[in-house]
Amino acid sequence: MRWIARLNSGTATKADRQQWDAWRAASILHEQAAVEAESLWADISQLHVDSATGLIRPGSKPRTLSRRAMMTGGVVAAAGIAGGGMWRAGTFTRLFADHVTSVAATEMIELPDGSKVTLGARSALDTFFSPRSRGISLLQGQAFLEVAQAPSLPFEVKVGDVSIRAHGAVFDVARDIPNGVTEVAVAADTVKVLAPSAASINLHEGEIVAVDGAGHIGPVRHQNVADTGAWRQGIYRANARTLAEVVAALSPWYGGSIVIAGGDLRALRVDAVLDLRDPRSSLDALQGGLPIRVRHLANFLTVISSV
Repeated sequence: MRWIARLNSGTATKADRQQWDAWRAASILHEQAAVEAESLWADISQLHVDSATGLIRPGSKPRTLSRRAMMTGGVVAAAGIAGGGMWRAGTFTRLFADHVTSVAATEMIELPDGSKVTLGARSALDTFFSPRSRGISLLQGQAFLEVAQAPSLPFEVKVGDVSIRAHGAVFDVARDIPNGVTEVAVAADTVKVLAPSAASINLHEGEIVAVDGAGHIGPVRHQNVADTGAWRQGIYRANARTLAEVVAALSPWYGGSIVIAGGDLRALRVDAVLDLRDPRSSLDALQGGLPIRVRHLANFLTVISSV
C-alpha cells in the first residue's frame, strides 16, 4: 500500500513507476498482489468522512485523493486490519508460501507421508519433509490435520515459536485468534503442545487449549469433538466466544474487512451457530442478541458499533 500511496500522491517520479512496473512483471503472484492493492486503494478513495456525523461513508463518485485523504484512507485500512484482518494485508506472506487459499476457499492437501491437511480460508502454509522431519509451518489462518501414523517420527506443526507434535492424530490449529493467540483442538488421539514460556502439555481427544502471544499455555478446556473442524462444512459454533473471536472467524470468509468500533464491544460474549458461507447475514443475526449495530459500507467494509 505504501507503493500505491506514493504512485497516487502526485509526486511519484518516472523511476518510481518503472520500479513498480518491474516488480509487477517479475511474477504472476506479484501482479496479483498489485491488482489487489490497487483495488483496495480504489475502494478507499470512494470513502469520505461525513462532516455532520463524523461517520465514514461511501462516496457517490470516484475522486482523486489529497495527501490528507490518503492519511484518512490509511487509517481506514489500518482499522480494518485491526478489526477483522484484511486478506490483502497478508498478500506478501502468501507470495512465498507452498500452499495458499483465498477468501471463502479451502484446500485439501495430501502430504508426502500420507498425512492430510485441510487448509482454511485466507490461510497459508509451508511444508518440510526430510528423513529426520515431517510437518508444516502454518503461516496464516487455520488448518485441520489428519496425521499418518509413524511411531518413530513425529509430525510437527510450527506456528511461530509454538510447536504441536503428533505421531498419528486428528486436530485443528488456528493462529489468527485475536491478540496473537494460537488455538489447538484435538478430535482424535493425542498431541503435544510446546511453547517457549511454558512446560509442554499433552492434549487429548475432546480438549482445546490456547497459547498466547508471549508463549504461555492457557488452561485446557473441553470441546465437543463435532465442533473441531466444523468450519470445513461452513459452520462456526461460538460457545461463549468473544465478539472479537467471532469476527476473526468470519473474516476469512468475507471479501473485505470487519471493524469493531469500540474496545468494549470486543469482549461481548457470543453463543451462536453461524454460517461462515454467508458472513454478512451471520453478522446481521448477532444484532438480535447483542447491543450492537452492524453497517455494511460499500462492498468491502462492515462496521460494528454500539446501539
